[in-house]
Amino acid sequence: ETLKKSYFESFRQRITFCPTLEPLGKYEAADYLIHHARIAQKLPGYFTESALEKLVSFSCGIPRILNQVGELSHQQVTQAGQNRLDLEHVQTAIELLKRPWLQVRENKEFDLLQNIDRVQGPEVRLLNHGELGRTA
Repeated sequence: ETLKKSYFESFRQRITFCPTLEPLGKYEAADYLIHHARIAQKLPGYFTESALEKLVSFSCGIPRILNQVGELSHQQVTQAGQNRLDLEHVQTAIELLKRPWLQVRENKEFDLLQNIDRVQGPEVRLLNHGELGRTA
């Protein structure tokens, strides 16, 4: 909307590519967090189920917010000298993160991650029920 104002016309003409990135779905968002934990060499089970659900629902699938609240949550774990990220860490991180630009909204798609099955092994990721039985 801002760029549509007439005094931004010359600036707008210089923009040749303007992608729109959609938020991640709830399973993609959870996979995203688990992937980052794996890269950081965290063991499977680093996130409690309730912590993962809260991270995903709070972020509404927006990777920038997932990164910010995930990093602050991890800092809470480290400061407490613990090795598992739980709901209390996430709630503390959310309180620290609250900013005027961050409007948390209700989004039914990002309610609880229900009926999630986890496969443990070299590649740990969340599966939805449609994928069960099709994995090796």
